[in-house]
Order: sequence, then C-alpha cells, then structure tokens
Amino acid sequence: MWETFLPDLVVALVGALVGAVLTVAIAYGTFLLQQARQEKQVVRGLINDLYHRRALAVVSPHEIPNAGERKDFERAGLSVIDIRDHIRRVRDQVRQDTETVNALSNMIRACNRYLEVSEGNPNFYAFLLNELQRDLEEGVTQIAERMRGVDALPPGRGAI
Repeated sequence: MWETFLPDLVVALVGALVGAVLTVAIAYGTFLLQQARQEKQVVRGLINDLYHRRALAVVSPHEIPNAGERKDFERAGLSVIDIRDHIRRVRDQVRQDTETVNALSNMIRACNRYLEVSEGNPNFYAFLLNELQRDLEEGVTQIAERMRGVDALPPGRGAI
C-alpha cells in the first residue's frame, strides 16, 4: 500500500493540474469566441444602419440656397450626429488592438468634418453628405475586408 502511495499522489496531482489547465483554456477560448461573435454582431448592426440611412443616399450634389434655414439641413445634421454616436458606441465595444478601431475612428472623424464644414457652408451640405458617404463607405469596406462574415453594404444605398 505504501509502495504505491507516492506514485498515486503524483498521478492525482498531475491529473488535477492538467484538468485545471484544460478547464481554464476551454473557458478562455469560449470567451474569445463569444467576444468575436459579439463584435461581429455590433459591426453588422452599424453597417446595416448606415446602409438604410436616408441622409447618406447618394444624390446629385448641388448648391441649395438658404439651406441653413431649411429643415432638411437640420435633419441631415442630426442624422450625422446620430451616426457618429452609433459609430462611437461600436468602437467602444470592439477589441482596442484591432484595425477595426482605426477604421471606426476615421469614420468618426469624417462625421465631425461634415458637421464642422457644413455649419460654415450650409448651402453646400449636399456635396458634403456625398463626401461623407464616400468616407463611410471606405470605412465599411475596410472593416468588411478584416472581419470574415461581414458584408460591405454601401451606406445610404438601402434608403428609400
């Protein structure tokens, strides 16, 4: 009995250690898979939202006299603010060490640029919305290239 005590103890300790390591590894792998799935879900939601945004629908750009006094200009600005806030929320939910964060940050900068420039030149907001649409489409394309299973739906094309 005492002859096998030490080997039995070693086998029990090694088995417990291997079991604990495997449990932690499986839990960590599950966490990473869940995190990636959640990232894809929020990114898909953002891209789908941008796809259906009427403010981003490509129109023939033209100068709009007295646009600063019109409701359309105000609604477009509010829509861009909402888009920017949505992009920020998504950026906060993805892993910070990914290229996706850079693309999302560039998209936020494009929204800020639209808001700043259109405030000073409201008559040209249609031109600026088209430029914003192109910048957001570039960001969506970059994200879709990096995330498997995410389609690059062009912003504004699903709006009707």
